[in-house]
Amino acid sequence: NAPGGPPRLGWLRSGKRLIPLRLRPVGGDEATARSGRSLHRYERAGFTATVDPRRLAGKASGGRTTWKLEAVVVGAGRPRRGPMRLV
Repeated sequence: NAPGGPPRLGWLRSGKRLIPLRLRPVGGDEATARSGRSLHRYERAGFTATVDPRRLAGKASGGRTTWKLEAVVVGAGRPRRGPMRLV
C-alpha cells in the first residue's frame, strides 16, 4: 500500500484458512481498454502479489485444496470487498 493512495488489502481463502497478501499497485492501460468504458480510467486499478507456494501446503490430509483470491479496495469513497475474477 502506497502512502496517500487508496488502501488495498488482499488474501487467499480456503475454507476458514486465510493467507494475507501484500498487494503492490501496478499501472497500465489494459484495464481501461478492456473495460469498454470511455468515461472511466483504470490505469492505477491493477495490483500484483507474490505468494510463497510453501504457505499453500495443505494439512496432513495431503488432499487438493482450492484457494480463492479476495480483496478489499476503496472505490468512490467506499470499501468494496469480494472475490477476484480472471478476465
